[in-house]
Amino acid sequence: MILPLRQWSAAHASIQCDLARRFFRASTFSSLAIVATLVANVALVRADDSILLFDFEHPAFAQRWAAVRSIQVERKSAPAYDAPEPASATNSFAPAGAALAIHTAGQGGLYTTGTIAQRDWSDIESLAFWVYRQPPPGVPVPSVMEVQFIEADGKARFWRRIVLEHEGWQRIELPLYWFRWGEGRVPQWDRVARLGFWFRDAVDVVIDSVAIAKGRPDAATLTLDRLSPVAFPSGDETKIRRMESPSVRVLTDASELDIKRLGTHLEQVAMTLRRDLGEARSASPATLLVFENESAYRSFPRRLAKQMGSSAAAPRSSGYTLHGIATSSWSDQYGTLRPVYTHEFVHSLVALSTGIPNHGQWLHEGLAVRYQLRFHPQADFRAIVLRGLGDDSLRLPLAELCTDNSIPNERYWQAMTVVEMLIEDDRFSACWPKLLAAFSLGGSANLAPHLESILATDWDELESTWRAYCETEYGGGNTAELQETPR
Repeated sequence: MILPLRQWSAAHASIQCDLARRFFRASTFSSLAIVATLVANVALVRADDSILLFDFEHPAFAQRWAAVRSIQVERKSAPAYDAPEPASATNSFAPAGAALAIHTAGQGGLYTTGTIAQRDWSDIESLAFWVYRQPPPGVPVPSVMEVQFIEADGKARFWRRIVLEHEGWQRIELPLYWFRWGEGRVPQWDRVARLGFWFRDAVDVVIDSVAIAKGRPDAATLTLDRLSPVAFPSGDETKIRRMESPSVRVLTDASELDIKRLGTHLEQVAMTLRRDLGEARSASPATLLVFENESAYRSFPRRLAKQMGSSAAAPRSSGYTLHGIATSSWSDQYGTLRPVYTHEFVHSLVALSTGIPNHGQWLHEGLAVRYQLRFHPQADFRAIVLRGLGDDSLRLPLAELCTDNSIPNERYWQAMTVVEMLIEDDRFSACWPKLLAAFSLGGSANLAPHLESILATDWDELESTWRAYCETEYGGGNTAELQETPR
């Protein structure tokens, strides 16, 4: 089961996402209600392994930044900074000279334009910048900002929430591998086109010396080395084992788990799944964490969310996938090849291979159940389908099922049969690659926009075709109570 990102925190209003997308699609920004002085400077100055991107010393490149909504930006002399921190890869660029003074009443931001930030960020380990804040006398009121990396079409982004509580200058350094995925398509570091600062509430700050620290080719990747201390914070490395291949990453502290056997099994799952998915947009391996016990498994989301500047609730299901990381716990009953491991691994691989995030929607759950049943057959599944067909209360109209919203466990059988029909039925199988590509481009599994243009059908016809397909494929046999597939 998925724990949607939107449940981590009230991170960002939908108005911001919609506005940002309209903003980035526009060829001119003059129509926006913007109050701003646009100033910037690009200075590629190297110091050790760091690069100073913006020091704002020269106003010649004013057109390379743009403001969204009501925000005032002024180039001015940086407030004095006379207490340097110890040198590191990115803080050698202390604030000095000119800087950006920003005033906003909230819900405003500043973004690069053109190709100024368009590059492959995969080899960048961190972004650092200086923020000056001088709150009014009394009890300081925290303010919240976001740093965003956005793809060219505005449909995918990485972002990180920052709570500003300090006074004076403070250097903020953010490892790229702890940035979160935004709503919409799963973002990719090699497709980033814009860098932005978004302010959720009223604030007066000064920003200076935006710099990056270069690293190895996969510097922005959340590797197992980085994930392991968060997943297993006890520090006992002797209990932690891993398996890595081009398609699979497994990390566990479960002593009885046969990690080699599980890894071989998941390789087979990945190979079979990719035949249905076609050409993958990313070759990144899917990740599965298996915890020794349920307590450790259920506490992991909070630790992961904290690393990403957010919060999360403990999952209630036996498995979940968050930020493309599939997780579950050891079960003596099901052993090394526990069905939920396959189920959640499919979620991880589908998200990374297609860019369609997992919200527990019909497409993700349909694919996950399809491969769970292929590798872990469930004897009564035929009866479950027939019982669902015979009782209107046990199924959803396809127009309600095939959206981008999560579906209940009791409707997983229905999602699986719809996905199966689209992949295998002669009428739709030729359309499947085009449909999947459309879902991938938009980062959404909402079927409605593609029903006529790709499948050449309507909801009534699709409903009757699906029912006929199920009766043909699953006809006969006894009925059974609808239940969750083995976990």
